[in-house]
Order: sequence, then structure tokens, then C-alpha cells
Amino acid sequence: MPAFSFLFLISLFWLAIHITHLLYTRKSTNSRRLTLPLSVSPSRGIPSFAYSLDKSTRISLKYFHLNLDTTAFNSFHDTLNAILIRPTERPITKLVTKVYGIGSVLGVIGVVGAMLSLAWTSVEFSSSIFSAIGPQPQSLSNAVAPARDAWDSTFVLHKRVSEVYETPVSVADIGRRQTHVVKFIIPGVTVPLSHLPVLLISLFVCQVVHEAGHYVTAALESVPLSSVGASLTLFLPSAYVSLPSSPMRSLSPASRLRIISAGAFHNIVFWVFLLSISRWGGVFWSLGYEDVGHRGRIVVDVDSDSVLKYHIPVGSLIAKLDDTPLGADTSVDLWTSYLLDPPFEMSAGWCFDKTSFFERSQSCCPPTRYTPPPPQVQLSCFSTIPSRLQPTESSYCLDPFPILSPFNTSLAIRRCMTPSDCAYSDVGVIAEGNNEHVCIRPHKVEQLMRITLVVGDGEERVILWSGPKEEVWEQVQVGRVSPRLSFLPLSLPDAFSIFGEYLTTLTFSLYLFNLLPLPFLDGSEFLSAFLDWLALAPPTSSSSQYVPDELSLEVMEAGANYERDTFGDPDSWRRGRWGGFRRFNTQWIRFQLETVTRRACMGLMGLSLVLGVLDAMVH
Repeated sequence: MPAFSFLFLISLFWLAIHITHLLYTRKSTNSRRLTLPLSVSPSRGIPSFAYSLDKSTRISLKYFHLNLDTTAFNSFHDTLNAILIRPTERPITKLVTKVYGIGSVLGVIGVVGAMLSLAWTSVEFSSSIFSAIGPQPQSLSNAVAPARDAWDSTFVLHKRVSEVYETPVSVADIGRRQTHVVKFIIPGVTVPLSHLPVLLISLFVCQVVHEAGHYVTAALESVPLSSVGASLTLFLPSAYVSLPSSPMRSLSPASRLRIISAGAFHNIVFWVFLLSISRWGGVFWSLGYEDVGHRGRIVVDVDSDSVLKYHIPVGSLIAKLDDTPLGADTSVDLWTSYLLDPPFEMSAGWCFDKTSFFERSQSCCPPTRYTPPPPQVQLSCFSTIPSRLQPTESSYCLDPFPILSPFNTSLAIRRCMTPSDCAYSDVGVIAEGNNEHVCIRPHKVEQLMRITLVVGDGEERVILWSGPKEEVWEQVQVGRVSPRLSFLPLSLPDAFSIFGEYLTTLTFSLYLFNLLPLPFLDGSEFLSAFLDWLALAPPTSSSSQYVPDELSLEVMEAGANYERDTFGDPDSWRRGRWGGFRRFNTQWIRFQLETVTRRACMGLMGLSLVLGVLDAMVH
């Protein structure tokens, strides 16, 4: 789906929402179920509108923000609390308290792990940027010898081709390209835009799991529930739990830690659960599907507006991209790595008649041409591979189809690493100087890629793609399993696999990300409660600021830390210290720890984002 189409659909969705709001407003002008306005922004005076669907549910709308708030789940929360505080259920209550106490420990580990991940990601991005803009470790001529030694197999490009040498791109090299600890999930950039609905559903499910932790621990600690709700901002869903602030302030630091860390604890438990069921998920699919990952990737779908729709049939097997077998290593996603990483340079070339090559035109090669020719022009620039006798490369225009995707295969196509590989005759190898062939390959400015398909009864067919590799990744959806029976849907296992992968990735990401000590996140309040647990300036009622009676966890996570003390003027403590007072001032230490931790986290986050953008630009 193109980005323009996506924005158009989002605009239509919000237009429909606002038209419905307008019609409902006119219809319910005299109804008690409508309250206008709900609230007014003090800074801009912008009203938001709320609709009470019933006594327990209210929907509010403001521009591109839709919110649903309900008290329908309050009765279940009160019932759960009544069960947990029964004397007969005290052993269960103690067990549940200890379990969520483990969540507090995992919360501390998560805070440290999240900050270390940011630091390590900054180092990785810096190293990646330096390696991209720095000098290359070796030239092409120096890379020829070890690459030639890696030749150990012969592959057939077409049924009637007698000799085709192919050197696959190293799987280890591709795997090393995916080493960043933090990988951004950006629809249309790092993941296909068609995955956006599944991605948003997975995100909302993980948020519901997260908020369920706050919901349960609030019942465990006898904190009443104000409401629960969900919201949609533009196209991003979210969920929240609203708790009154007075009971939260009266809790011990350990109880506050359990409530605040419970969301992240649920995420990490959910992550472990998903990993465990993924191990026997393959057994379930094996009943009706077979894994073909060791042979390549099965084509699940092709965009209807793509030219590949007429050349790559759904259900066919993509065995290779250029010289890289997609089934070489099932532990690495070679399809995504090969298409989204910087272009790989072909290590092997093709033998071509020397006289015919040097008689061709150079009109399509640099510096004459700087942009690719139009699609109707079937000419591409090919360059010779440098050798000892010819250290500089020569570039001429050739029709790429007879070389890269031959239809007439009566003549053998020999692959080569150096011109000496083309020095052959009927009686044996001849001297390179008397060689009548040159070793050529597409010029680096060309965007050519060979897609090897296996269709029907095992026949191989080569599709020659001219254009950015990212477009193939966007337009063609592939999977690893194929149905054993014809009536089984081809896309079902892939859809469940994608959904499971996003759930696994996002729930672990929420565990770490929510524990960062930043505004709008659980980590900010967790840090404050943890310092209180360490007995560093526990809150006192005399110094507390005003706190509204009802406070949403969203507001708490937004940095509105109402229960934090104002410990006074640090200069007065310094004057007392230098005047001879030796009293250990825990308030000043708490302030320093909290400030340094938050500023360090904000600095690491900003640095990671800047370096991530720079890394994407240089690559």
C-alpha cells in the first residue's frame, strides 16, 4: 500500500468519525446523554466533547484523539479485592504478593537493562556510521582471491545450461548487518506497510496485557479503581487504568513498586509465554503445512498494482536472489537482509566475447549517463573485472537478458571471478594474454537483480528485476511454509507467524521502554518509589504538594509526580555542612540520584535517535 493511499484512508476514517460526531450532536441536542463541552483546554480554549453511552461508559472526541472511558470493570475489580482480603484466602494473597514482588526486582533489572541497551545502541550506531564514511578495508582486487577460494559448488541457472558457476553472498556477512540491539519498527521502511494493521493490533494487545498488571495489583493493594479506558490518537491505539491518588500516596514504597512495575512484569511474563508456545507451534502447522525454509521462500502474495504480479505466481518458490540461496541458513532472514541492506556487489561475473564487448557503445555508462535508462530501453552498463594485465575496468552497453536471464540456452554460460577463468579452449586452459573472452558483470550504477523461481514440477525460471531492491520487498510477501493440501489457505500460517513475531517483539520492547526513567513512562514513577524504598527521603505529609483526588496512571507516567517532596533549598544544606553539621542528608542524595538518572536517560535517548537517523542516512 503506497504511503499516499494510507494517508488517504486515515483521513477518510477521521472524516467519518467527525461526521458521526456531528450527526449525533444534532440528534441529541436535548438529550441528557450528551454533555457539551466536557472540558476546555486552559492554554488554547479548545473544547472536547463527551458522549455518555450509558451510566458507565463515556466517549470523548477532540480533533484526532478519540477516547473511551468506562467504569464497567470496576465491579470485577472490587470483587477481586474482596476475595484477596478474605482471611481464608490469605495464603493465596501472600503468594500473589510475592510473585509481584519478583516483578519489582525485574523492574530494577529492566531499568538498568534499558539504559544499557540505549548506551550500547549509541556505540553501535557510531561504529556503523564510522565504518560507512571511513576508508574501506580492502579493494576489489584484494577481495578476489579469498572469494575465489570460497568457490566449492556449481548451481544450475536453467535446465539446459551446462555450466553455471555461482558464488553465494556470505550468510555470515548478511547476519552481521543485523546486530543493532534496538531495531526500529517503521511501517513502509523497516517492515512492509501492509503489516500496519497487524502491528497496531499487536501493540494494543501488549498494552492491554501491560495495563492488566496495574489493574490486578491495585486490587491486591486495596486501591480502588476509578476507570479503565482506551484511546486512539491519529492511528496509534493505547490503553490505560485510572486510579485515585490518595490511596496511592498512603501505600508503602514496596506496594507502590508492585503496582508501578506490574505492567512491565506482565509484559515480560507474556514474552516468556509466547516464546514457549512458539516451540510447539511448528508441530501444529506440520499437520497441514510443511516447512520449505531450507529450500527458499514461498510467495504468499504480490501487490495487485505491481509488475511482478504477472511474473511471480502466488505459491511459487523463490530459491535465490542473485547468487544467494534463500535456504542457506534458516536462522537468518536472508530475504529481508538481502533486499533492505545496502546493495551487495556481485562477486562472480560472466564470460563474454572480448571483440564483441569492446565494439559496443558506451552511451549508457558513466560518466555519459548518471541516471538509469527508461524501462523500454533494454541496455545496461557492464564492466570488466580488473586483472593483472588489465588493471582498470572498461564499461560498455549490453542487453542484460541474454546474459543474466537467458531464454536461448543452447550455449553454455560460464561464470568467472577473474579473466583467467574465461581462458579455456577445447584442448585446455590457454594463456590469459591470448584469451578471447573477458569477465564482465553489471556496473555498480545498475540496479539489476536475478530472482530464481521454482514453479510447477520443479522447473527453474529466472526473473530479471531492474530497480531498487526495496520495492521487491514491499511488493512481494513471502513465507516459510507451504500447504500440504490444496484447500488450505496459503497465507494463514504466515499471518499467525507475523502476528506472533510482533507480539513477541513489542511486549519485550514495552517491558524495557516503559521502565526508562522518562516522563510519560512507568520508569519515572518507579525510580521515585525505588528511592523511597531505599529510605532516601521518604515522603512526608507536611511537605507534599496538592494532589487531586483522582489521578490516572497516564498522568503519573507523564511526569506529574505529585507525591514527590520539596526538600527545601540545597544551599541551606551546604551552609549547614560547611558550618560543621555532619548529619547525613538523604534528601539531597535522593535529588542528585533522581536528577542524574533522568538526565542521563534523556541524553542517551536523544543521542540514540540522532545517531539512528544519521546511520539511516549514510546507509
